[in-house]
Amino acid sequence: LLGRYYNAATWVASFLLLYMLCTAYIGGDGLLLNDIIIKYFHVKLPTWYNVVIFTFIFGFIVFIGTRWVDIMNRSLLGLKIILFVIIFLLLMPAIHIHYLFGSHKLTMSWLMIWPFFVTAFGLHLTIPSVANYLNNDKTSLRYAVILGSLIPLVIYTIWIVITLGTIPQVGKYSFHMLLTEHASVDKLILTMNAIQHTALFSNV
Repeated sequence: LLGRYYNAATWVASFLLLYMLCTAYIGGDGLLLNDIIIKYFHVKLPTWYNVVIFTFIFGFIVFIGTRWVDIMNRSLLGLKIILFVIIFLLLMPAIHIHYLFGSHKLTMSWLMIWPFFVTAFGLHLTIPSVANYLNNDKTSLRYAVILGSLIPLVIYTIWIVITLGTIPQVGKYSFHMLLTEHASVDKLILTMNAIQHTALFSNV
């Protein structure tokens, strides 16, 4: 429709976006899997082992069919919402409003969160597959797109409020410490866990 060169540019951009999303999710979840294996099985594997294990498990689900992907998505999303509510309730005592709005680096703090929105809304490339799965039913597709956009927006917004509202810019458990250690998502989770324990004990 737009010509050969525009189509080529669109394909390249789409490929790079999907590559970025896969790298972010596989890399982050591989590190979380590494922490789980160390904690519960007391076995330390190379990081790439955990990435391969994670990719194989979920890649196999994608391989066997869209129906299984749908079932897995529904199950994991339901579990995620339940755990998300629990985490939010546990971290509420540790949220400080001035962390969100009182910093002189407020603009930079909020600029740091833009990658979250990229990952939240970068999956619209799957719409053709979703349309085929829904037999091109326009009503169902419209419902899936709208709801599929609103759910990530709400979840990511709450997650951003939790992270920026509980973790200070500087200090023992802070973004400065995470940046200094070049920490990934696993260290972020450990930091929030430490802050949550501190908040609970301070309220006892």
